[in-house]
Amino acid sequence: MPSKKGGTLRKYKHQDMLNAVAAVDQGLSLYMAAKTFKVPRSTLTGYYENRNRSSRSGHKLTFTNEEEKSLVAFVRDLRGRGMLMRRSDLAGAARWILETYPVNGVFRQNTLRSSWRTKFTARHPEINHFLYVEALQKTADIPASQCFEKVYQNINILEVFDCPERVFRYSEVCFSSSKSLLKYFENDPDKGPDMITTGLISSAKGELTFPMMVFPSKKPISMKLANTVPPFYGCSTSPTGLMSKECFYLFVTRVFYKYLRLRNISLPVILFIDGTTHNITYDLWQACSKLDIFILASHPPDSINGKKPTTSVTPLVHFVLDELGVALRSWKELNPGSTISDFNFTELFRMATKNGPTMAVMQEDWDQFVFYKWILKRRNVVGEIEFVSTVPIITPVKTELFDRSTSEEREEDSE
Repeated sequence: MPSKKGGTLRKYKHQDMLNAVAAVDQGLSLYMAAKTFKVPRSTLTGYYENRNRSSRSGHKLTFTNEEEKSLVAFVRDLRGRGMLMRRSDLAGAARWILETYPVNGVFRQNTLRSSWRTKFTARHPEINHFLYVEALQKTADIPASQCFEKVYQNINILEVFDCPERVFRYSEVCFSSSKSLLKYFENDPDKGPDMITTGLISSAKGELTFPMMVFPSKKPISMKLANTVPPFYGCSTSPTGLMSKECFYLFVTRVFYKYLRLRNISLPVILFIDGTTHNITYDLWQACSKLDIFILASHPPDSINGKKPTTSVTPLVHFVLDELGVALRSWKELNPGSTISDFNFTELFRMATKNGPTMAVMQEDWDQFVFYKWILKRRNVVGEIEFVSTVPIITPVKTELFDRSTSEEREEDSE
């Protein structure tokens, strides 16, 4: 009987297909099983090879039960740590699995139809509690103290906070974010608003880890430019010079982890990052789980309530920008008439940080880190606690001297 699409309707029952598969398992050939149970041999072959996989919408789009459970765990786990998990983050994770893990040596297509998420959430309705969907009507935000408490209850390695050298925070310095610095890139009028981003990770003990330089380019970083970057520093490119997902993955899993190993830092460690970005991908989540890097949102009220990140220049970032300005003026004086370019950036950055941020700067940077201070106080108080002020009073803290010898886009939610 012809179908509406011009094909033919299926003339066998699903149970016939199951019986044919069972017969093949018992030693019958695919040809004889198809003939015996009157099912198409090509369909039986595909069904037999993928019998442990659940069929999904889209041509050859399938996920194992383990893969689907892992997708749910990805969203649930990061949401519990205060991250803003969007529907596009779930779709991105699903595409990554399709692109990365082949079936019988053949890679699956990575196109998700619009119906995929609907069917996926129908099979896993609990995931709706963890995905953020912007409400049509404005609702009251969850208070900051409640957001902090929600995330705190999901930290299963609180003992790490007893060791400041095992607690880290990610910051970014965008070279062209200061108008006084942007004018020095005058040799390439086609660059437009592109910038150079430097990723910084500092510890609560007051140390900087190896930085990550991201240069603006649609091509992989050239050998000539990479040679300007010192050993142990990270370097990569992105179309706009912003810290992309790929760059952030390299920064955390290679540059930062290398620092941890070289410094013999005990694992696990805690890394605070902006919980509203798209840089926390499925592959980074998996890698951090294996490397014992426990990621937390640095300001849960923003990510849990789906708000834009609180934009404030931290003392560390302010220090680096100021020192970069000084380094630029020194460079211009030493190189009169010369034009500065991307190839000079690492030299300028090293000039700006050669003496390192003072211990006072590092202490102020962490004293103004509200969620971190809240956690320290929460661990020492039973029951309800008073909310930490967003402008905490800086009090002297006993710390070791800062050892500089070791230093070195928000995309729109789419269906």
